[in-house]
Amino acid sequence: MNIIDKMVFMNKYEYGIDLPDNEAIELAELQLKDLERKGCTLESIDECHGCSVTKNGSKCPLCDWEKRHPEYANDELAMRIEFLMNKSTNLFKTKMKTEVLTKFKDFKNKLDLKEIIVSLEHEVDIILEIAKKLKMKIDASDEEQLALLAGVNKAINNINGGMFGAILQKAARFDE
Repeated sequence: MNIIDKMVFMNKYEYGIDLPDNEAIELAELQLKDLERKGCTLESIDECHGCSVTKNGSKCPLCDWEKRHPEYANDELAMRIEFLMNKSTNLFKTKMKTEVLTKFKDFKNKLDLKEIIVSLEHEVDIILEIAKKLKMKIDASDEEQLALLAGVNKAINNINGGMFGAILQKAARFDE
């Protein structure tokens, strides 16, 4: 595997960057060019601080490069890398949103949404009841307060547990 293929592989499988092949290769080439200009030896791109520079006790040239060279912060190379990274992020979010919406539709077909609402209302009622008890036991021992909060955690786990919770957790990532 050549160094460009290795970088494409790392981008895709370690960082979730999923671009069309031509852009994935372009991003890898630009990232390698950026690393080289920053002084990286490219000896071990899959693990930083594994090169001859750092093994000899010298400081990695990447560590404070931005501080030493602020003039390159928004140059053409940096902007193109940022553009491709943002494009990948947006493609990933769109793909995830489609996947989650499909799972949600399947989930709704298996369960009545009214059942889900009743279940959520039940867990929220439990949490509100615990909140009232906590308010009354503001001076209670740590052990008593912790026991009540454990009930909150159980209710939250009931909401998060199972397919519906998994769908909600993934859906929350749309806004990140």
